[in-house]
Amino acid sequence: MTKIVSVGEICLDIYLNQNKTFVGGRSLNFAVQAKRCGAAVSALISRVGQDEAGQRTLALLAREGVDHAHVRVMAGSTSTCDIELLPNADRLFPLDGFHLNVLAGMRLNENELAYALGHDVVMTIFDTNYPSPIFYQLMAASFTGLRATDFDAWEPFAANPEPLFAAMRLADVAFLSGDEATVEALRPFLASYGGLVVVTLGARGSVGLQNGRFTHHPAIPVANPVDATGCGDAYQAAFMVEYVRSGSIEQALQRGTEQATAVLQHLGAISGADQ
Repeated sequence: MTKIVSVGEICLDIYLNQNKTFVGGRSLNFAVQAKRCGAAVSALISRVGQDEAGQRTLALLAREGVDHAHVRVMAGSTSTCDIELLPNADRLFPLDGFHLNVLAGMRLNENELAYALGHDVVMTIFDTNYPSPIFYQLMAASFTGLRATDFDAWEPFAANPEPLFAAMRLADVAFLSGDEATVEALRPFLASYGGLVVVTLGARGSVGLQNGRFTHHPAIPVANPVDATGCGDAYQAAFMVEYVRSGSIEQALQRGTEQATAVLQHLGAISGADQ
């Protein structure tokens, strides 16, 4: 019975050109997709505000069967993220378009940390744009399960990867988005890292890197992509559920690819949600 907890980010995605809003955020997207992919327990630890976005978030989590007992309602506004959707389904994130609001300064209390460590997998975020103590809290605690982390894009670290490598060494499973050059740049690091690194390559698929073994899985062609928002989160969730279930990197790469492909074909990160 796989128990997964996602810790960190909830936000309201604001689609500027479509005049639409969707409940989202990397940690919420991961938790919802993990539940949809078969996790017996998918839990979320985060914060929302005392506003309509917060109410929509809690309602969505309840409908999806995500354990949200540790999503705290705080005075203030739910985090928001401005999105400009491009014709090719990619996104632009305007400068200063992400507003932390109630997520600012978020730190896990003792109860939240203990709750997180009661799961088989702890998933969190490493984001140098919005530094948070949560990553280090989770990495430093005694834990017998898998610590997985979304390290986002390789590109900001390409010129000086050592801070990224230092953080990656703390995680058991590290997710990055990049390209073939990213994989090559990781080779020296992988020689002394015992964990698993998964690099998503967009239209070129994805690769799992562990103990000198490189496992590639191609992308699934999509004739009419709609919106890439949430594809990475869906990929990571499906990957982790399958990896814990089977222990197979190959099967996990396939499930991640399938889930991300489904998300690419609808507007917003969560399909079927009453937004």
